Amino acid sequence: MKTNFNAILHIQYSIKKVSLRVPSVLLILGLLFTNLPSLRGQNNPCGCTDLNVTLDDNCQRTLFLKNIFPNAGNTAGTCDTTGMVLKIADLNSTNNNIIDGISPQGVGWTYGVFKGTLVVCQGTITATDEAPPVLNAAAFALIDTIDLWCNDVSLVNNVEGSWRVAGYRYFTGTPTFTDLCGGQIQIKVTDFLSQTNCSTDSIFATIRRSFQAIDSRSNDTTINQIIRFKRPSSALFLPPPSRDTLTFNLCTNGQPRVDSIIRYKYRAVQPKTGQNISIIDMTCA
Repeated sequence: MKTNFNAILHIQYSIKKVSLRVPSVLLILGLLFTNLPSLRGQNNPCGCTDLNVTLDDNCQRTLFLKNIFPNAGNTAGTCDTTGMVLKIADLNSTNNNIIDGISPQGVGWTYGVFKGTLVVCQGTITATDEAPPVLNAAAFALIDTIDLWCNDVSLVNNVEGSWRVAGYRYFTGTPTFTDLCGGQIQIKVTDFLSQTNCSTDSIFATIRRSFQAIDSRSNDTTINQIIRFKRPSSALFLPPPSRDTLTFNLCTNGQPRVDSIIRYKYRAVQPKTGQNISIIDMTCA
């Protein structure tokens, strides 16, 4: 029996060629995802570039193929994006083209554009957080304006317990903030007091309490709370019998040093709580 040497050689060469094809493809894919500089500068209409992205309040940002290929189309010389899929290796790689979270400093998130099993190109995304902390608006609506008596000013103005200690008698509340990018939120509080002695206005004084929320990346936002200190007026007084002496708005009677004063015992509605209370002496000086 004669053996055809050329046939054997052809079979051996074909086997070697097939066995090298799979690892060669894997090697090429590995090079595509690790050797980004080699992709730059090529005249490839579908070439990827490194991107800088600012995240939203949810610490996310949706990325589209048009952000990567701004001149995409299906004509000659343009990048035909038909059938392409964008995938990002970030904190949640299952939602494909949505960037999740701040990228590692100096590294970035890696993204790839795929067409079937073909890797079209890849690049990196630097995702930064420039959004300030977000106010819990519904909760703040309950404390945005607070009413107290005119003689309570010194117990609230620049008194830390009035915004920090819930058990403090004159606690006026503190707004809450969230930051979905994580990190601590620092809150700085500043009081601005304005006073109108001997005015016909029912407001004796007002504190504009400024809450500045600062995240760990120095993004900040400010919200103001208004604390009003009311003068005694007839609208606040309840009917007898628990009222013995009632005098108010003395500044209208030629005594400018004392704005308003109530002596002895009376019943009234507490501005903050709405509860009936009895006060012996209150002076708005």
